[in-house]
Amino acid sequence: MEEFTSLLDMLSPDMAAGLLKQMNPVDIIELSNVSPQWEHVVKSNQIEIKELHVNLEGMEYHWKEKTCAILGIKPVQRSFVHFLFYYRKEEELKKMLEDPEDPTFVEKVFDDETFVCQVRQTNIQVFTPNPKLALFNVIDHMLRLFTGTIHMVNIADCLPVYDDIIIPILKKKQVNMCKKIMFPYSVEPVSNALASRVMAIPNLHAMECLFKFPDDFRSNKKITIPHVRIGSSAWMTRHCFLNMDCENIVLTDSNFDGKDMNAFVKNWLEGDNRKLRRMQLTWCNPVDWKSKFQNHIMDGIKGNKWKPKDKTRSRYFKIRKGQIDCSSGIDITRSDGAFATIMRDNYSFSFVVWNYPETTSSSSS
Repeated sequence: MEEFTSLLDMLSPDMAAGLLKQMNPVDIIELSNVSPQWEHVVKSNQIEIKELHVNLEGMEYHWKEKTCAILGIKPVQRSFVHFLFYYRKEEELKKMLEDPEDPTFVEKVFDDETFVCQVRQTNIQVFTPNPKLALFNVIDHMLRLFTGTIHMVNIADCLPVYDDIIIPILKKKQVNMCKKIMFPYSVEPVSNALASRVMAIPNLHAMECLFKFPDDFRSNKKITIPHVRIGSSAWMTRHCFLNMDCENIVLTDSNFDGKDMNAFVKNWLEGDNRKLRRMQLTWCNPVDWKSKFQNHIMDGIKGNKWKPKDKTRSRYFKIRKGQIDCSSGIDITRSDGAFATIMRDNYSFSFVVWNYPETTSSSSS
């Protein structure tokens, strides 16, 4: 410890920062524990977190051989460090520390609490009689160590039984100010409390929310997140849909009909929106357009079918992961020259904007 502390005395701030850039997250965490001076160096470098993942599968079961929770943190330009949380009784922890044949079990302090751990090159295993407490301690410790912006947060297993874990995590200042939030698909609906908390997160650049919303969930908050993907959008009202102010919108299994889609397109035609690039409604089952939507989509809208020889646009509209085939689409032009295409197939309705005046980009995220 004294050697590391004396080394710090010989390093300039730039040299110390350069040293940290060469280290993996586990080594940075270990170095921060050497002395308060090294901890200060790590914190003052404001290392940003590119990805923060939380997986709570097993938290309520207290499995001995399986993890109760996993916390993954990937600082910018570095690899992941995974914290694996295991349930152990107090008497088991004492035996682990006293085992002469396995000296790898050590005590580590996270947020002023001591835990029995095994430190490996890419992960830290935490053994505790209270995995939930340990998870909070480690998260708080990591957020105080890596003090920069969090680019993306991904939380899995959002069952209502975990609300007392997930909602406090989302309320943490750095998490609440993250740029992108992701929630994987879930079979069971989340709670109203969690859904409301998610929709209230400010300053997001992107949201990918694939969990199932409660049937009675409602939100009057105007959605202005640039990139939005909602995997269970039956809760959304017509008013909420028509007032979305986003660049890319993807909504799955909504209850919107042809009149709603028609109103959305007319809003764009009659307004001055220069942000929207793509709006897609998708369904898990094939759509019977004639019976379900009664062909109201084009009511009062003039457009032209695209022809392969037409050079006003290409056949494909590029998105971040792939492209949309617009060969059978209807092209429309706004009074200011903005140019868009209306498309539909068996599983989706798409409205894409190719360009706005003085804008040549035709790509989408």
